Amino acid sequence: MPSKLSAWCNGIIEAGWIAALVIAPLYFNGYTSTVIEPDKLALLRALASGMLAAWFVRWLDQRHAPRVSIANALRAPFVLPVGLILIVTLLATLTSLAPRISFFGAYHRPHGFTALIAYLIIFALMRSDLRTRAQLDRVIVAITLTSLPIALYAIFQKLNLDPMPWRAEFAGRVAATMGNPIFLGAYLAMIFPLTASQVFRYARAPRNARAACAYAIILVAQTVAIFFTASRGPWLGWFAGIALFGLLLALLLNQRRFVFGAIGLSALALVFLIALNLPGTPLAPLRAIPELDRLSHLADSTGEFRLFTWENSARLVAPHAPLLFPDGARDPFNVVRPFLGYGLDTMALVYFQVSPPSPYGAERVTDHSHNETWDTLVTTGLAGLIAYQIFYLGIFFYGLRWLGFLETPRAQKIFIALWIGLGAAGAVGAMLAGQIKYVGLMMPLGNLGAILAGLFATAPRPALPRVDADRVLIAALLAGFCAHYVESQFGIAVPATRLLEWTFAGMLIVVGARQIEARAAQPAQSPNYALLLSIILATLLFGFFRSDPAARDPVTLFWRALVFDPAQNTHTYTILVLILLSWLIGIGISLSATGHTDLLWLIGAPLATLLAVGFGLAMQLHALPNLPIPVARLEDVATLVAQVTQIVDFYAWSVFIWIGLAAWMLQARPLPNAWSANRWSLIALAPLALVAFVWINAANLNPIRADVAYRLGKMFDEQAEWQAAAVGYQLALASAPLNDAYYMAFGRALQNQARAADPTARAQFNGDTRLEQILARDPMRAPKLNRVDLLFAAQKMLLRARDLNPLYSDHTLNLARFYAPDLPVNTEGKLKLAELSNEYYAQTTRLMPNDARLWNEWAEFELTYRENVDSALSKLQESARRDPGFAPTFVQMGDLYKAKANFDQAISAYQRALAAKSPPPEAASKLAFVYYQQDKFAEAIQNYLKYIELAPQDEKLWEAHKNLALIYKQSGDLRAAIREAELACALATGDAKMQLNDLVNQWRGQ
Repeated sequence: MPSKLSAWCNGIIEAGWIAALVIAPLYFNGYTSTVIEPDKLALLRALASGMLAAWFVRWLDQRHAPRVSIANALRAPFVLPVGLILIVTLLATLTSLAPRISFFGAYHRPHGFTALIAYLIIFALMRSDLRTRAQLDRVIVAITLTSLPIALYAIFQKLNLDPMPWRAEFAGRVAATMGNPIFLGAYLAMIFPLTASQVFRYARAPRNARAACAYAIILVAQTVAIFFTASRGPWLGWFAGIALFGLLLALLLNQRRFVFGAIGLSALALVFLIALNLPGTPLAPLRAIPELDRLSHLADSTGEFRLFTWENSARLVAPHAPLLFPDGARDPFNVVRPFLGYGLDTMALVYFQVSPPSPYGAERVTDHSHNETWDTLVTTGLAGLIAYQIFYLGIFFYGLRWLGFLETPRAQKIFIALWIGLGAAGAVGAMLAGQIKYVGLMMPLGNLGAILAGLFATAPRPALPRVDADRVLIAALLAGFCAHYVESQFGIAVPATRLLEWTFAGMLIVVGARQIEARAAQPAQSPNYALLLSIILATLLFGFFRSDPAARDPVTLFWRALVFDPAQNTHTYTILVLILLSWLIGIGISLSATGHTDLLWLIGAPLATLLAVGFGLAMQLHALPNLPIPVARLEDVATLVAQVTQIVDFYAWSVFIWIGLAAWMLQARPLPNAWSANRWSLIALAPLALVAFVWINAANLNPIRADVAYRLGKMFDEQAEWQAAAVGYQLALASAPLNDAYYMAFGRALQNQARAADPTARAQFNGDTRLEQILARDPMRAPKLNRVDLLFAAQKMLLRARDLNPLYSDHTLNLARFYAPDLPVNTEGKLKLAELSNEYYAQTTRLMPNDARLWNEWAEFELTYRENVDSALSKLQESARRDPGFAPTFVQMGDLYKAKANFDQAISAYQRALAAKSPPPEAASKLAFVYYQQDKFAEAIQNYLKYIELAPQDEKLWEAHKNLALIYKQSGDLRAAIREAELACALATGDAKMQLNDLVNQWRGQ
C-alpha cells in the first residue's frame, strides 16, 4: 500500500540523482588542495549513501507489496554484466597490492571500489525508479542544462575572461570546471548527441520552437567548447558519436542516401586526418593553423608518451616475476595478476617496477594508462576486461534491438559473433604483429567495426516503424556511449563521464524496455524545474565566490562577488553573464516543459532566482566575511581552517536541504493518506537516518574538510611558515587519519621546523611516545618542542606514511633522506644513521629499479656520507646500465674518475654525456678542464666553445671566456686571448670584472 513515507523516499531518490548529475560535472572546490575529482566523488558518494538509505526505508515500508521474482530480475537486461563487474572488482580489491587504496581510492583520483558502488547505486535506483515521462524529461534537462554554464565558461576562458586563478597548465586550451581539457572534451562529447536529439525532437513540433532554440544554443556552446579543448581523444569520440547518431537516424528515417552520406563523410574525415599528418600533401599549410595543430601532429611527444605507457601496461599484465615491497617481500598474488589485476587505483604504485627508463622526464606522472582497455586489464585483469566487454556488448546489443535492428535470433547471434570475433581479431592481430601496445586500440576498433557491420548485416527492410521520441533518444544514448567508448581509449574516465555512463545505461533500459509510462506526459510544474535551475546556479555561485575584505554586508559582498575580482582588483562581469545566460536558457526550457498551459511558470523563475540568491547571501553571511586573512597569530590558523571548512560544509548540507525540498515537490500528487504501510519502516527511520548521517559525515565530508586544512597547510609551507603549516597538516589528519600524503607533508614541515628550533628546550617526547599522542597535542597551548622532539615527531609521521602506503616510493625515499646525518659523519650514532639511510635507499631502488636519478642520488650519498668512492662508482655504473641515455650519470661518473686522477675514463664519461640527446653544458666545461690539465689545448678550446654554444645564457659564461683567454695566451695566440678576455670582462661583475679589465690592459701593453 502506498504511503506518505514511501512517497518521500521516492522524492529523495529522484532528487539525489538529479543533484548528482549537476554536481559531478559542475562542482569544483577552490578551498581544497585537489579542487576537482576527489571533491566531486565525495559528494557523489554522499548522495548515493542518502539514496540507498531512502531505498531501504521504502523497502521496509513496502516489503509486503508485490515484487518481481528473483528469477525474472536476474533475466533483466544488464544484470549479468553489472553483477560480473561488481564481483570481479570486489575480488580485485580483496587481492589488491594496496587493498585500502583500492577500496577507498587514491588521494588525487579516488576511483576505488566505493566510487564504483556509488555509480551502481545511482544506476540501480534509476533502473527501478525512473518510470514517468516527467522524470525522464527532468533527467534530460538536468544533463543538458548543466552542460551550458560549463561550455560557456570554457568559451570565456578562451577569451581570457576567466576570473579564477587556475594554474596555467594547458596553454591556449580550456578546462572549465573539469580541471583538464581532455576531461571537459570527454564530458561534452558524451552529452552532444543527447542535446542534438532534443533539438531534433522539438524542431519537429512548431509549437515547441522555444525549446528547440534553447537546445540549439546549448548545442552550439557545446560545439565551440569542444573545439576549444583541443583534445584529440575527445574530438575522435565526438566525431564517432556524431557519425553513429547520424547513421542511426538515417536508418530509422529510411533515408538511404543519408546513410551513404554519413558513411562518406566519416570516410572523408578519416582521409583528411591521415593526410593532415603526412608531410608534402596539399593539406600541409593547414598544419600551421594553431587550432588544427593538435590533429595535425598525432605523433608528437604526448602521443609517443601514451604508446610508451601502453607498452609498460602490457608488461604489467603479462606474466612476470613477482613485484616487490620495500622490505623485499614478494607479491603473494602474482599468479592471479593477469586474471584479476593489481586492484583499482594501484597503477601509480606498480608502474615503475616494470617500466624501463622514461625518455619523457620524471615530471610526467603515470597513474593511468590513458586507455580504458589497458586500465581495465591492469586494475581488474582479464576477468575485468571480459566483464566490461559483456557490459558494452549488452549496451549496443539491446540498444540496437530496441531500435529494431536486431529483430531475429539469427541477427542477434550474428551481432554477438561480430562483436566477439572482430574485437578478438583486433587484439590478436596486434599481438601477432609484435605491437602488443596497440591491443588497447585494436580491440575497441574491432568492437566499433562490429557495430557498423551488424547494422548493415541485420538492418530490417524499409518497413520501419515511425520514428518517435524514444527511438531518437535511444539513438542518442548509443551515440553518447560510442563517443565515450572511443575517447576513453585515449584518456581517463572521470566522475562526470563515469556517472553519465551509468546514467545512460539506466535510461537506455527504462526507455528501450518500454518501462516509461505509455500515457502522454502531463505538463511538468515549473517549480520542479526551478529547483533544478536553482541547484545549478547555487553550485556556480559556490565555485566562483571568494572572500572580499573590501565589503562586509552580505548584499554588497554578493554583488561584488558577481562583478569584481579581488585578486586582480578589477571589475569582471564573467560570472554575472554566465549566471544570467544559464538562467535565461533554463527558464526557456522550463517554459517549454510546462507545455505553456499552467501559470506556475510565473512562480518558477522567481523561485529559482530566490533560492540561488538566498544561497549566495547565506554563504556570504555565514562564513566568507569572517576569514582571518592575513593570519597574524598561530591561533588564527585553526580559526582560518574552521571558517573555510564552514563554507564547504555549508554547500554540502545545502545540497541535502535542497534534496529535502525537491523530494517534497517531486512527490506524485495526490499524496496517500497513510503515513506508513509498515510500522517497522517508521521504527527504522531514525536509526537509519542517524547511520546515514554518520557515514556521510565521516566517510564523505571529512575527507573534504581534511583537504581544506591540507591546502592551507601547503599555503603556509610555500611561505616557509613551518609552524603554521604543521598546524594545518595536523588538523587535516584529525579528519582523515588514513591519508598517507598528509603524514608525509606533516613530517616534512616538522623536519623544516626543527632546523630553527631551540636545541636546549626541555624535551616533551621520549622513546615511548606514540604517534597518537603527538597528533593529539595542541600546538597552540602545549610547550614548544625542541629540535630532537621535532625530529622524533617527523620520523613518526614519515614512518606512518610509509606504513599506510608502502609501495609509494616517495615515502621510502623520504626516510632515506631523513636519516642522512649531519656532516661530518664522525660518531657511532651518525654512522648508524648513515647505515639506516643507506638501507632505505636500497629499498627505494626495489620500487623504482630503473630510475637513474635515484641511483645517482644514492651514489652521491655514498660519496658524501660514507666516503665510499668504489660503492658510489658502482651505483653510477648500475645507473648507466639501466638508463644509458641519462647524461647526468656520466657527468657524475666523470667527476669521480677525475677525482681519482683517472683522466682517460673521465674523458670517456664526459664524452658519453655530451653524446646524449640533451647534453648537459657542464659536461663540456668539465671535459675542457680535463684536457687543459693534460695540456691538450686544442681539445680544451673546442669543448669550452661547445659549452658556450650549449649555455649561451649561463651566469658563469664569463668563466669559460676567461679560461679560453688563458689557454689562448699559453698557446701564444695573444689576439684571441685578448678577445676572449674582453668578452669575459663584459659578462663578469664585481671584483672579477675589475681583475679581468686589468688583465686585458696588461696584455694590450705587451
